[in-house]
Amino acid sequence: ELQRLPVVICWGSEKSNSGEISCANYVARKSGVKAGEWLSSAKEKCPTLISFPFEFEKYTETAMNMYKALFRLTPHVLGLSCDEAYLDVSQVVADAALANPFADVNHVVSE
Repeated sequence: ELQRLPVVICWGSEKSNSGEISCANYVARKSGVKAGEWLSSAKEKCPTLISFPFEFEKYTETAMNMYKALFRLTPHVLGLSCDEAYLDVSQVVADAALANPFADVNHVVSE
């Protein structure tokens, strides 16, 4: 239901508009809203902006689950941040035992 609405995740207080934006969806970005910007400034650019608080515990749990799924696919994982990584899947693709290596990759992504 939020896909077509401008949404941000922010740290700090939304009530006082003093929160710092952690990330913005594409709809919000079209209005010029950027990560690192103060919520008050972003609301000037996009008055209909919807903000949600940053939930550290859930983010940490999700990041751990993502990395576990990536390491099940390959041991060659280079973590860039808590939600970004590069993977070397060349062995997975080259492995003749796998009938469809991209199905395995898609399975990990869907987890």
